[in-house]
Amino acid sequence: MKSTELRHNLILYNKNPAGFIKDGVATVDNIFKNEELSQWLDNQGFESLWQDGIFEKLAVNRQYYELEDAESLKQVRIWQLRSDFDFGGRFLSHEDMTSKYGAPNEADYVCAYDGDIGTNDLEEIYTKCNMDHPEGYKGHSLSMSDVVELYDEDTVNYHYVDRFGFKEIEFAKQEPIQDMEMEMQSM
Repeated sequence: MKSTELRHNLILYNKNPAGFIKDGVATVDNIFKNEELSQWLDNQGFESLWQDGIFEKLAVNRQYYELEDAESLKQVRIWQLRSDFDFGGRFLSHEDMTSKYGAPNEADYVCAYDGDIGTNDLEEIYTKCNMDHPEGYKGHSLSMSDVVELYDEDTVNYHYVDRFGFKEIEFAKQEPIQDMEMEMQSM
């Protein structure tokens, strides 16, 4: 298969940057998904992960380098306030949210999406979750007061959608205040 070659962990298909190899996994753009390339990947012994947007990132950014040091893509969860959360607390800046309701708390949110969006860039995630919801997205368009979680096996980061951009936050599950008061009374 002369149309496919591997150069510094970059998969070239008909001289186009179709994907890359990292940790034995071939991440390849869906636009190149065909029997010939699939067979080549199998013959090389690579596990295949097909995603949208890989070609654009490699071609536009001209990232023809060894991708071993490149940041690996994380999974994305979109958290949105529960339907029973105070209506006045919706679509607030981080500052207003924390002053009125305390720090964002996972107990007040539901997961509207959990999956792969093909990017770690928060602005790209924002655009994708507003213009072209990924498959399985169950919430409203990404808005102020929502939380974007980027995670992998080793790390988790939470980003509050703020008035302008994002604010990295802690987002651990917290005990409800009533439960804590009940525990204090029983002591």
